[in-house]
Amino acid sequence: NLASFDGEGRLVFTPRLAERVSMDRTAIPWNEIPREYLRNTVSVTTSRGCWYRCRFCTYHRWFPEVEYKSLEVLGDELRRIRELGFVRHVRFADDNFTAKADRLRAVLEMMIRENLGFTWSSYARATSLTPGIVELMERSGCDLLVMGIESGSPTVLKNMDKRLRPEQALKAIRMLGEHGIDSQGAFVIGYPGETAETFRETIDLINESGLNYYHPYLFYYSKDMLVHEDRERFGLEGLGLAWRHNTMDSMEASHLMSRMISLIPKGFTDGQQNTWETYKILRGEGYSREEIYDLHRLKRELQLALQEQSSGREQGGQDEKVERILGELEIKVRGKPDPE
Repeated sequence: NLASFDGEGRLVFTPRLAERVSMDRTAIPWNEIPREYLRNTVSVTTSRGCWYRCRFCTYHRWFPEVEYKSLEVLGDELRRIRELGFVRHVRFADDNFTAKADRLRAVLEMMIRENLGFTWSSYARATSLTPGIVELMERSGCDLLVMGIESGSPTVLKNMDKRLRPEQALKAIRMLGEHGIDSQGAFVIGYPGETAETFRETIDLINESGLNYYHPYLFYYSKDMLVHEDRERFGLEGLGLAWRHNTMDSMEASHLMSRMISLIPKGFTDGQQNTWETYKILRGEGYSREEIYDLHRLKRELQLALQEQSSGREQGGQDEKVERILGELEIKVRGKPDPE
């Protein structure tokens, strides 16, 4: 399970063998890493695997079991981060940080007791969020939760075996907002069963919910996915990002996805750069939640202005608008450290 270069610069692989590495052995001794290799945001993994079997996902093949880092080891790792003295934000990179309710509650209560002094973000499942859990999240420093909502259409969600209803997603988003926690939704555009009407349901859910951020994924078809078992029922053909099924093809889905920025006025995206990556780095560099939201707002305005500019309509006015937005962006980042 090793790869190295030999004396002549060729890449050599040792034999591949099944290897089981406990989560406790993955804990990082952060205090032993030289400062120049660290920034003000770090990522921590507390578990591996996911209980669910969404039919567009391949996690279950890579990690068929769910494993957890012990609370003792996790607590020690988080204390080491606190003692570094410069980390402002931690990203929990678990496949599903919120899946196991009793474990989640124990982790949150431990973080509150330790008074760690940094904010955090993670993936979450909307159906895992309860008023009690969200209150603990707020008290422990949660800034942002990224939820795999996938679609606003009950039909598409059923086809995915997502085990989520749109009203459950709406409830979770609003609950987070009431506790001052930002929310991001991930959405798959073009999954079998998708139509222009189901896409509109997704747009309506985002706009109705008050979701702060969204990230659209063009449906990717792999034979490792469970949906491959449904290919005849859905008329699914192709591979990767080039596919067709009974209700849509990848070209139409890509076109619909490109329209989201103009259809969603108060939720923002970084496009193919995942917003939570931008968010966690900016939080570490000292930007407030409000400043990050405002930067995404200006980015959307700039993208729309540039689209208008390239179309040739109202050229003079659009030039002035672009310059104004760029000026606002410069003012907002002035005095802030360069995130890069």
